Amino acid sequence: MPAPVTEVELMLKRKNRLAEERKAVDFRAIEQEKRDEAGRMRAAAASARSAQIAKMRETDARRLDAEAERCAGEAARADERARRFALDEELIAVRLAHSAPSAALADGGDSEWTIV
Repeated sequence: MPAPVTEVELMLKRKNRLAEERKAVDFRAIEQEKRDEAGRMRAAAASARSAQIAKMRETDARRLDAEAERCAGEAARADERARRFALDEELIAVRLAHSAPSAALADGGDSEWTIV
């Protein structure tokens, strides 16, 4: 028999899920900023006056792309954690619903809906 669950556990899972969803959104925003900045660096590299400056800007663009990829990975991991918290949240909600006294039981078991 699983351990009894409480509303506190449900609220904790919900809080964690919402926090992970916010993290994912934040990481996606940072990822987009990095990609935009990398695009600007590439454009600057294309219009650079010397090959050395172009090379430096292209290197910066690659670094920004790598940072954007890291942010994308963090966003994906945060999404996965949020998904797991959502599943846990659903399970806890179902267990809470089944552990609460049923209205059908209040009639002394005379209802056809009584859960045995």
